[in-house]
Amino acid sequence: MKCDERPQRVCRDTKLIFERAPRSPQWSEDDYVMLADGTVVGRIKMEHGGPKGSPWFWMLMYDQCEDRSPTEGYAATREEARAALAESWRRE
Repeated sequence: MKCDERPQRVCRDTKLIFERAPRSPQWSEDDYVMLADGTVVGRIKMEHGGPKGSPWFWMLMYDQCEDRSPTEGYAATREEARAALAESWRRE
């Protein structure tokens, strides 16, 4: 399916941009968002209650993940979480 055939979704081939999440009461300094075409399609955050040795939680946003798997997980570093999130986003 081509990108223009899915108006509510962002194309998987779009360049991904990672940046710190906006400052707000819901987000901490360890929160990051993944954007595609200016739309937030994923999130990475430090979870102190996560699995030992893997404190970074990543997830695709619900409205962007209906046909992707996995849609969330934990990683040892922010960079590993970023790579896992990008891989899940691009998975066919």
